[in-house]
Amino acid sequence: MEKTAAAAEVPREDGNAGEMPPLQQQISRLYQELGRQESLWADVHRKLQNHIDALRKQNLELREELRDLKRQQWEARKKPAASRHAGRESHTLVPKVHLCFCVICIM
Repeated sequence: MEKTAAAAEVPREDGNAGEMPPLQQQISRLYQELGRQESLWADVHRKLQNHIDALRKQNLELREELRDLKRQQWEARKKPAASRHAGRESHTLVPKVHLCFCVICIM
């Protein structure tokens, strides 16, 4: 970019040292515009990258929270089963009788 922009500023040999031919002026303007666009694109890219990084961090946090909730749910399901059998160790092969009069068991 710099070589062409510098070349665009080189005057012609026809004695008009202060003036640039129209095509060279156009090239110079286009390079200036390209520089502005590159700056804007770099800024947008940086902002988008920051947004992506924030979303990745949030995703990891949510996955960790979900994992913790699943583990708590699993532990909650496991506790009632363990507490029902606590203190009821039987070393015989006789089946235990379930005596319950709740609606589910009566039906």
